[in-house]
Amino acid sequence: MREVVERYVKEPTTYLGALTDAVTEVATGFSALEYALKHLSLAYMFLMQLLTAGELHRDFATQFPCPNSYKVQKHGKRERLDWLATTLKKYPDMFEILNRYGYPIFASGRGCGLLRTHRAECPLF
Repeated sequence: MREVVERYVKEPTTYLGALTDAVTEVATGFSALEYALKHLSLAYMFLMQLLTAGELHRDFATQFPCPNSYKVQKHGKRERLDWLATTLKKYPDMFEILNRYGYPIFASGRGCGLLRTHRAECPLF
């Protein structure tokens, strides 16, 4: 699912065009993107903590809009797509960084990844 999300926010495409061999249904790809956008603020806050702690060094002043955000009617979703595109542009290994620090978003195989917030666990994918 990670590849579908990354492809959709990096390349001008449709949900159908973003599908991979592993994810072959548009509804699954759409759901993965929606879920990533829903939980983007948690991942973004964690990356900001790493940035503040000096473990990551990048400038977030430059924005990289998602090439597909113009298709979205809701302004909030358009902003989240642009945030995700910017974050993936500046941190192409964002999902690996989160995984390394105990915040796995994408699980391997059909399993379910977890984002751990404090002591609670909430499923992301």
